[in-house]
Amino acid sequence: MVLLKGVRIIDLNREKFYFALSFLPDTLEDRIQTYQGSLPLGQVIRLAIDIAKAMIEMENRGVVHCDIKPANIMIFIKRTS
Repeated sequence: MVLLKGVRIIDLNREKFYFALSFLPDTLEDRIQTYQGSLPLGQVIRLAIDIAKAMIEMENRGVVHCDIKPANIMIFIKRTS
């Protein structure tokens, strides 16, 4: 299982094979609303690549996400020192 720092699993059901995560404050939907529906092209391209990579990783691990939408795509800011 992949664990993300700061993300806490709040429900795990091994019989139905699902898990629920705690609420995270920054989602793709939040970003779209912040930019009033028009994200900068460079950001859209980076997000599309990152989302595609995440979906490939999920597929490789046998994970099926049943509700992919902007509100369920978490945005993490990579901090550099």
